[in-house]
Amino acid sequence: MSGTRANLQVGEMLQGGAGNLSVRGCLLFKEWDAQDRCFYYWEEWQLIGASSADTWVELDHDPGEVLFYEPVHLQETIEPWALAVGQQLQLTINGTVHHALVEEVTTGTLEEVIGSPVCPLNIGETMTYVELRVTDPAGVTSRLTIDSHRFRDLLAYRKTTLSTAQQRQLFGRVIYSRSPVGSGAGRNIGCALIGAIVSVVLVVGLFSSCSSSARSGGSADSTSTSDTGSSRTYRHRPVYGGGGGGVGK
Repeated sequence: MSGTRANLQVGEMLQGGAGNLSVRGCLLFKEWDAQDRCFYYWEEWQLIGASSADTWVELDHDPGEVLFYEPVHLQETIEPWALAVGQQLQLTINGTVHHALVEEVTTGTLEEVIGSPVCPLNIGETMTYVELRVTDPAGVTSRLTIDSHRFRDLLAYRKTTLSTAQQRQLFGRVIYSRSPVGSGAGRNIGCALIGAIVSVVLVVGLFSSCSSSARSGGSADSTSTSDTGSSRTYRHRPVYGGGGGGVGK
């Protein structure tokens, strides 16, 4: 079953302010977050039109953001893997010099391909990209992303977050509407569930430990106690049965 969430189908036609756009296909990416110990997902849909040969719309599963990508001409050659968060540089975008600040450098792994989007990656291969906040001479800021694929030139896109009203204006309808959940919702609800399960396991383990200690009366071996006609052993096990290195698989 596909892990995509956008209300889009390969081959359908979108008709709105962006013109007549045909849905060519989708790329589903994932990124491992070492701190949260789970994958975060986003999907990129390629839209093809008479004047829009390389337009993409992205759905980020974390905040539920829909982002519209428009290709721009970048004069400089930027290598995403060579940049660092917080680094500042100048970029010439469509012939105009902009000030840029690196906000994110990361790598996504291709999880699934739907339809026939233009992409040289195979499932399991990675894409490195950099996110920048750019400011033009008039002081107007926008976001820019630069992707690096295995067999493809570096590509730069200006990205814009779309509200439901903007989706309807551009595409003729809403392709994704974020559910009205609390502000603390994370990228992946599964991460929150894992955290809750871990907390419960830790609490149960602590209670079991205290109970075992109380039964032993403080004079017997802390790992065992005996009842009339039987013997029980209480073991302090690592969470999830791991090798004592902490929570995880």
